[in-house]
Amino acid sequence: MKLKALFAVLILTLTVFSGCSASGTDIEAPDGMKLFSNEHTDYTAFVPVSWTVDMSTGTLSAYVSSADASSVVITAQMLGQDDPKTLDGYWKRYEENFNSTFKEFEYVGEAPTTTTLSGEPANKYVYTAKLGDNQYKFMQVVVIREMTVYVITYTSTPEGYDANLEDVEKILDNFSFNK
Repeated sequence: MKLKALFAVLILTLTVFSGCSASGTDIEAPDGMKLFSNEHTDYTAFVPVSWTVDMSTGTLSAYVSSADASSVVITAQMLGQDDPKTLDGYWKRYEENFNSTFKEFEYVGEAPTTTTLSGEPANKYVYTAKLGDNQYKFMQVVVIREMTVYVITYTSTPEGYDANLEDVEKILDNFSFNK
């Protein structure tokens, strides 16, 4: 049941953000990883070779296994004329929409923490939220680059979150913008 609910969270995340995709196929993956982007993305990303990649929805997603649906989703969305152009402004608007879908939203630790993604300033948010009867733990890294907001979302159950955290950090460390 939790596996189905985690997949529902993945689908919901896909609908909250629209995906863009682009990179070449002749790129060498870091050891233990495989390409997690395509010719339609303006970035290059990798996931562990054991993860299952799904590019069928127009948004890039990958999950650990059928037994562990912990997942990473990468979304990119052009900012509209009326959209906030700062990380904090974007997150405030996003959080308002997010709170209408998920219940018991609670940050874990300080939010946001500042970081970088491919050398670009980014914010990282870690939080828990409930969808239906199921509790999830999320990490989202948000960057705004050239009028596009990129969001990398890691979703897991609170119990399984730490088990894949090292892999997720490797995904983030190996993410790069192509231009």
